[in-house]
Parts: sequence; structure tokens; C-alpha cells
Amino acid sequence: MQLNTAGDWLKLAANTLFEPKKCLRIVLDIVITMPQLAQATVLAIVLSMIMPLLTLMFQPSDVQKSMEGFTSQPLSVFVVQVLVLAGTAFLISVIGRFFGGHGTFKECLTAMVWLQIVLILIQVIQFFAGFISTQLSVLIFLMSVGVMLYLIVHFISEIHGFTSIMSVLFGVIASIFGLSFIVSILLAMLGITPEVIQNV
Repeated sequence: MQLNTAGDWLKLAANTLFEPKKCLRIVLDIVITMPQLAQATVLAIVLSMIMPLLTLMFQPSDVQKSMEGFTSQPLSVFVVQVLVLAGTAFLISVIGRFFGGHGTFKECLTAMVWLQIVLILIQVIQFFAGFISTQLSVLIFLMSVGVMLYLIVHFISEIHGFTSIMSVLFGVIASIFGLSFIVSILLAMLGITPEVIQNV
């Protein structure tokens, strides 16, 4: 598959929803250096921060005020997201290898960056759906959580060469609980509580 234009990349991202392993392998087979991967990581996180900020602009003033911890400290939020993304890739690499996988940290980070890009497309759809119906926007958000889990499981299977999807699924769920605990602490340090997030 040729990836010469932005349209080619968008098509690949869309196809990832239906053929996650095949599309991820295309991304992994691209020769990329760690500095280039670091730049891609930064770009993916910045783009993922834009959509929530745009969405917040159309929220009531009280909701905007409650999210000042997010809007007034973008650099801190960015750093947290970098740590979460890199930390997730590290955990996938280490835990996967512990169970006999062969994926490298670079492959895992590449997969997480690609996952972020695919999810950004869903964020865009959710943003415009919000102008049609709030309920539709919420539904798309809930679907995106399932899509994220679906993609992570298949990505890990492809990276580490695992054949049992269910085993990977249980491992991912257990890891998510642990990672969520860490993230909740980091968000609390930024003044972003679960109650605040629920109001967005």
C-alpha cells in the first residue's frame, strides 16, 4: 500500500478499524528512527489535545471553569500524556516479553502512536456529532472505548506474536486497571478530578 499522501494515511487509519493487524504491520514495516518516532509521538499527542479543547469551547461557562486545570496547564497535561503513552508502550513491551512475546519497545511505542492517530479520527467524528445530538456524541465516545480496547488487543497480538486473543484481552484489562490508578493520581495532581471529567 502506497503512503505518499495524507489521504493514503487517512485511508490506512480507517482500514485499521477493520484490519488492525494487517494495517499495523504496514506501519511497523516502515523504516523509522527513534528521533522520528519521538516527533510522531509529540505530534499525535498535540493533535489529541486539540479536539478536547475545541469541544470545551462549545461547553457552558461553568464546565469551562471546572476544566481550568486542563486549559491553564497544557504543558503539564502534555507531559502527563507523553509519560502515559511511553509508559504504556514500555509495559506492553515488558509484560509481553515476560509471557514469551518478541515485540520491542520501539514497536510498542509505534503501535501506541498509531492507536492515538486512529482514535483522533473518532474524536473528530464525535466532535461534529455533538452538533447533531449530545446523545449521539456520548454514544460515539462509548463506542470509542470499545474500539480502543479492540485495537490494543489486536496490536499486542501482532507485535508479540500471540495467538490467543482472549488471553491478551484479560492481560490488557488487568494492565488498564493498574495504569488507570497511576493516571488518576497524575490527574489529581493537576487538579482534574473524576467529577470534573464527567462534566465535559
